[in-house]
Amino acid sequence: MRTTITAVLSIALVVLQAAADVGPTWQEDPDAGSVPSTSQGVRATGVGTVNRIIGTTTATSPFTGGLAGMDLVDLYEIDITSPAGFMVGTGPDFDSRLFLFRREGTSCSPIAVAVAASHRRAAGVNGSELKAIPGLAAGTYYVAITGAPAVPRGWVAAGSGGYSLVDLFAFPADGVGTQFPLVAGAALAEWTTPVGTAAGSYSMTVGGVTPKVAAICSDAGRALVGVTAFDLAGGSTSPETLPSGCEPGIAGMTRTIWLRHTAACDGALTVGVQPTSPTQNPLAIVAWLGCCEQRIPVGCDAAGAPAGQASIVVPVRAGDDVLLAIGVRMTSSTLPASVTGDLFIECTPTFACGDERAGSCFSPHDTPFCNAGDCCSAVCAVDPYCCAVMWDGTCVDGAMGVCIESTPNPDINGDGSVDGKDLALLLSSWGT
Repeated sequence: MRTTITAVLSIALVVLQAAADVGPTWQEDPDAGSVPSTSQGVRATGVGTVNRIIGTTTATSPFTGGLAGMDLVDLYEIDITSPAGFMVGTGPDFDSRLFLFRREGTSCSPIAVAVAASHRRAAGVNGSELKAIPGLAAGTYYVAITGAPAVPRGWVAAGSGGYSLVDLFAFPADGVGTQFPLVAGAALAEWTTPVGTAAGSYSMTVGGVTPKVAAICSDAGRALVGVTAFDLAGGSTSPETLPSGCEPGIAGMTRTIWLRHTAACDGALTVGVQPTSPTQNPLAIVAWLGCCEQRIPVGCDAAGAPAGQASIVVPVRAGDDVLLAIGVRMTSSTLPASVTGDLFIECTPTFACGDERAGSCFSPHDTPFCNAGDCCSAVCAVDPYCCAVMWDGTCVDGAMGVCIESTPNPDINGDGSVDGKDLALLLSSWGT
């Protein structure tokens, strides 16, 4: 007898819990991009400092051996809270270069304005260091790590209303010393990363950086698949109006923090929150697609009880940017107490009949559909369960009875080759 499986969000029972992004070490995950729109924001879901950022740049493409430029630059968005104490330095792992940019623009169109750069702290040795930068003010910046001889390039005015793409920095032959932009106020456009650009794993020591809790959308921190702890103590205390279509009676939420997640699959993104202890006010969560100034609401939920869970399921495509806001549901004008809790994210791929990723029609799997389109459609016409819940043993039996008789294709199991497995399927259905 079949039993429909219902997914139940129960964050409190998850054993393998991801570490919260509260320092002291920030791990690059997923890959940090090379321009502001793809940078990785070093933002906290709690309160803490970061004194080390670790990651990897690579000079070889996983698709074409020896192709340089696959991942030669990592760009991080940081909050400099102590300009006098700010420093970032790398070890001797590879011939690295560091660049500092000031963040300007909007969250939908961020701009990185060149501030300073470093190649070597001493002649003849690897290792870069940026510190004691004149005129540095507290604020939001980008720090980039790459390898020599890579340099950033930017657009600058070239007269008659035109623009030229030029290198933003130049380094002396020995590479020693802090370098400043060749053109003041120039913004990052791209990187020059010649074949042979140095790359490798890095560990950047950081000082004067305190990841702030993202109380506004433009500061949204990262949210990864799995479970991440959060603390709403640093969230916005202003009321956040929820999109229309939320549960009746949910006027808004407060103590709100903002997160950003990049979908890694084509399918259903499940996002849920649960407090670590009972509270006086239930949690609420909202999801949008897009960037802060151009976002579309796609989900909203609030827990039914103070200790309950709130969860939403959002259809996504791989690469979609999903903005998330977590807060305490407003039940009166009184500011509710802050809440600690857990955020859960899972992306479940969804397929259709004929999708090569859906699994063989002749092997059971815990997702619906199978990879042979006509066979899949024929089975589901008789047994809708196979395309609604999962492709179980009964669906396989249906494929054995319906598809083998009707197809002249010798690749019976649809795995791309004709072999003994196909013969075994043919013989097993003989006379049925």
